Amino acid sequence: MGLPLATGWHSVPRGDFVADEARTWMKVDYRDVRELPGDFILLDARRPARYRGEFEPTDPRAGHIPGAFSAPWGGSLDSAGRFKPPDELVRRFSDLRVHNGSHVVAYCGSGVSACVNLLALELAGLTGARLYPGSWSDWSTRPEAPVATGDDMPGENQQEA
Repeated sequence: MGLPLATGWHSVPRGDFVADEARTWMKVDYRDVRELPGDFILLDARRPARYRGEFEPTDPRAGHIPGAFSAPWGGSLDSAGRFKPPDELVRRFSDLRVHNGSHVVAYCGSGVSACVNLLALELAGLTGARLYPGSWSDWSTRPEAPVATGDDMPGENQQEA
């Protein structure tokens, strides 16, 4: 990008950040996901092989939440690891049927990599998506929770990201 770089240690002035606890609407829990209206889209940020249930290195069951689309978090980044331009992100999420961020819930294995998709949605102007922080680690431990495997829903290219 042609901007100057600095090396070594630098001081940063003290800031005045205050967390906004009123944003509790930005996260959902297991019960909320079970009760999502039909116009909501679930985006699974894990690698496609985990989404398909081919292997599960961490959690008790393999697969994905029924109805979720595979949206690996790396699909929002370019080859240098930076976010793709907004128009490319809009196309990516449009391919996943996302046209309104406020009707999206993102999850992954434990709620961390789903945040990459949440930020990408914001950069694309598809604001208001929510996080299921319990993610697959929460869902897969509940015996009553249904589990899907395979490519039963049209996700993006199903390439390893």
